Parts: sequence; C-alpha cells; structure tokens
Amino acid sequence: MQNCHFEESYRMQLMDTPDNKEKLVDAIKIFYDNVMEQKDLRHFFFGMNIEKLVKDIELYQDFFMPKPDRYFRETFSQTAPSAIQIKAPQFDELQITLQTSLRSGGYLKTQIPVLSAKLLELFEESRAQKADENIKVWKPLEVTNQLVCDLYNVNRTDARLEKNGDVYGSRGFFYPFWTRVTNDTRKIIFIGQAFSTSVNASLISVEAFCKLVNDKVTHQKFQVRESPSGPVLFARQTISYLHGVPTRMLMRAAKLFSATFESAMNMDNDKIFKNIITYIQTQLGIKPGETTKDGIFTLKLVECLGACGYAPMMQVGKIYREHLTKEKVDAIIAEYRMQVAAQN
Repeated sequence: MQNCHFEESYRMQLMDTPDNKEKLVDAIKIFYDNVMEQKDLRHFFFGMNIEKLVKDIELYQDFFMPKPDRYFRETFSQTAPSAIQIKAPQFDELQITLQTSLRSGGYLKTQIPVLSAKLLELFEESRAQKADENIKVWKPLEVTNQLVCDLYNVNRTDARLEKNGDVYGSRGFFYPFWTRVTNDTRKIIFIGQAFSTSVNASLISVEAFCKLVNDKVTHQKFQVRESPSGPVLFARQTISYLHGVPTRMLMRAAKLFSATFESAMNMDNDKIFKNIITYIQTQLGIKPGETTKDGIFTLKLVECLGACGYAPMMQVGKIYREHLTKEKVDAIIAEYRMQVAAQN
C-alpha cells in the first residue's frame, strides 16, 4: 500500500543546540530590557525575570502546535486569561518590541514572524501562571490518561476513556480524536482518524484526497492506513512532557489539532468520509430518537459501545455490526426487514 508522505510535523525548536539557546537568551534579554524601558509595557512583566522567561520557554515550547502559514501574517491573538490581557494598542506595541529585539539579536527577517508568535504565546503562559496560582502544571509523574480525560471534561468538552486506555474527545472539539499518554516515553499523542463509508471509496480515491489535504494543510501531515472497513485518513501530533504539562497549553493544543483535522474533512467534497449516522437517517427516514413507520427500527445515539477499534459500528439488538459502510448498512436494514416479514 502506498502511503501519503508522513512525518511528525515540523516544530521550530528554540533551544535545540547550545548556540541556538545562547542566541535566543540574548534576544530575550534585549526584549526584556526594551520592555522595562517602556512605561506602558513594563508593568505587564512585573514579577517576571529573564530566568523565568527562559525556563518557561525550555519547559513548554513543545506545546506550541504547528499552525497555518497565514496565522503568522495576521495579528497575534492573546491567549492569557481575560483578567490579565493587554489592551490592543499596548499589545501591538509589545509585538513590535519583540520583533525589533529579535532583529537586534541576529534573527533573519523570514524567521521573525513564526518565532515572535511562538514566544508571545509562551510569554502569555508565563504571565498567566504568575497571575493565577490555580493554573495547574502537572508534574511528569502525575500525568495519566485519566487526568487528561478529566481535564477535557472540566473544560466543557466531552471525553471518555476507551478500553485500551486512550482518551476519546468528541463534543466540544471541532472533530473527534484520541489522546494517548505514554508514560514510558513521557509523550502525549493526538490521533485523528476518518473512516471511509463506502466500497466506492477506493484506495486510489482516498490517497488522492490525502494528497490534496497535504497540499493544502501544510502544517500537519496526513497519511492513509488500511482497516477492515476500507482506507482510513490518519494524522497525529506528539508532545513531549519531560518537564511537565501546562494544562492551559494542552487544551489549546488539543483544540488546534481537532480544528486542523476538521479543516481537512471540510475538503471532502466527494463525501468519501460521509458520516455514517447521516446515511442511516436518510435510509430509514428518521432522526435520532424516532421510530420508522413500520415500527421495526428506532435510532438511538450513544456515547460509546466500547469497541472504537471496530468503528464505525452500531448495535442491533444484542449484535454488534462493525466496520460499517453504506453498503453494509443497506444490507443490515434489508436483513432485519426480511426477518420481520418472515415472522409475519
């Protein structure tokens, strides 16, 4: 099987070598000195020092998720809690000060938009933690799948633990996905999958769609994988938490990954990955909670059947029907209608 090219999405590591670290530290010192000289800006960084800013960049840089190129050409949106957000004119001034400091620190013009956006988000996290001691940062040994699941649910998104331990996030996110914590390697992995729902969704058509998505969504790599129900569109992001997990940044990273997968699915004009529930509703002529006129079928939606490895799936009576396609749904409906007819 030919997979679309796939690799961990590129992240610009800020301190991946001693030289890069020294260069960045020097640029941050220039920025900090410049901020402290501006009366409209310096009070936003009271209580912060060079050591704190540098340490937070080292600890949290992996939680800065890849974003579309256009993000770095637009005005940066503040991520700090509303109580400590900076007014727009001062925040614009802060961005200009940072970009000027990076130029003084020897960074190229082409590097500055991405680097300044990344640093601003990390600075925002530092300010947020300084202002609110209730903002949690998990220690590495504390991190579990259950803890991630609880975090998602507390933040008004629906999540549950699967039998294999993965966390399945659904409502409240842009597109459902899985989160996996690997304690041995100290990594958090986001996994997105879209199942084709028709035998007409050939491997060639899904690979062509994968190529289209990779051409358009350049900050995230997608690939095609095989499953019993047909080709699957697959993507993942891996975050290292060797130094702990800033929970605010984890939530933003999860939502961004979900939004990125949703943007890919919005390109599915041929409905290769059409929602199987929508197809069932169409075939039965009912909505969830309703019963067909002949009284044979009632459609109910449930959070989990405990077998996501066999998705898309449904339960008819006590029987699980797995790896559903449109053709399988048609056959199941016909099968049960024939059974009822035979009994009558």
